[in-house]
Amino acid sequence: MYYGWYIVIAAALTNAVMGGLIVYGITSMVNPIVAAFGWSYTLVSIVSVVRGIESGALNPVAGFLVDRISARKLMFTGTLLSSGGLLLLSQANNLGMFYGAFFLMTMGTTVTLNVVPTTVI
Repeated sequence: MYYGWYIVIAAALTNAVMGGLIVYGITSMVNPIVAAFGWSYTLVSIVSVVRGIESGALNPVAGFLVDRISARKLMFTGTLLSSGGLLLLSQANNLGMFYGAFFLMTMGTTVTLNVVPTTVI
């Protein structure tokens, strides 16, 4: 099989996992988070809004960086940021830590989901 197809498959799997966990997975976590911590739906759902704004703002930066730094390094860094955010999210016990964890995850997903895989393909 042509080597480029392996890259396409890897990018598709990365998009599926990262998108499913972080971008679309938050909707399945809203009710349990509200029940566990007693926060309002607005306070929990605002992370989705911030994720969209941050992603839109950081995509041009990711595009600039993919021209200057290798895509492999950017994907690795984005995966580390997203993983660190998920680990922090598992330990979040206040709203600030919850927002911080999602901020890290969003920075990672901006790199791993949008500009870099598309540029590589």
